[in-house]
Amino acid sequence: MINGLILLIVGAVLSIAGAVIAASMQQKSWEVQYRRSIEDAQLRRAEALCTKIIELSDKRIYRLRRLLWSTRSSSTIDSHAARADYSESVFAWNDNFNLFRTDLLAFFGYGWVREFEEELHFELQRLGVIVERAVDSQSPVSVRAEGDLNVLARRIYTFGARLQGHVRDRTLPHFDQLDALTFENADRLPLMYLIKRLYGVSPKMRRV
Repeated sequence: MINGLILLIVGAVLSIAGAVIAASMQQKSWEVQYRRSIEDAQLRRAEALCTKIIELSDKRIYRLRRLLWSTRSSSTIDSHAARADYSESVFAWNDNFNLFRTDLLAFFGYGWVREFEEELHFELQRLGVIVERAVDSQSPVSVRAEGDLNVLARRIYTFGARLQGHVRDRTLPHFDQLDALTFENADRLPLMYLIKRLYGVSPKMRRV
C-alpha cells in the first residue's frame, strides 16, 4: 500500500512538473511569435516608407536634372514641358512630406527626421529655386549648382540604402521599445506574462 502511495505521489509530481515545463515552453513560443508578428508588421510599413521616399526622390531629382539641361543652349528639351514635369514631382513630394516625417520619427527616430529635412528636403528646395530662376531668366545653371545636384543625388541614394539596411537586418531603432507595457498592448497580453513581468521573471520579449 505504501509503495502504491509513493508511486501515486511521484506520478502526481511528475505530471505537475510536466505541465509546468509544457506551459513554460508554450509561453516562450508565444513570446517569440508575438514579438515576431509585431516586428513583421512594422517592418512592412517601414519598407513601404523606404520605397516611397526613394521613388519620389528619384523622380524629383531626375526631373530637376531635365529642367536644368533644358537651360543649355544646345538642349532640345522643351523647358515648359520639363518644368511641368518637375512641378508634378514637387507636388507629389509635398503631398507625402508630413507622412515621411511622421513615419521616419515612428520607425527610425528624430535624428533621421532631422537629416531628411536638413540634408535632403531643404537642399531639394534650394536647388529647385536656382534651376527655376535660371529657366525664368533664360540663362544656364552654374557649374557649382549642377555639382551640388550630383552630390545631393548621391546623398539621397545613401540615405535610402541606410534605411533599407535597417529594414533588411530587422534593426529598426525603436524595436527595443516594443518590450514596454502600455495601455495599447496590455489587453492583448496573457495574464501569466503580465505576472512574470510584474515580478521581473520575464523582463523582455525574446527577439527573433
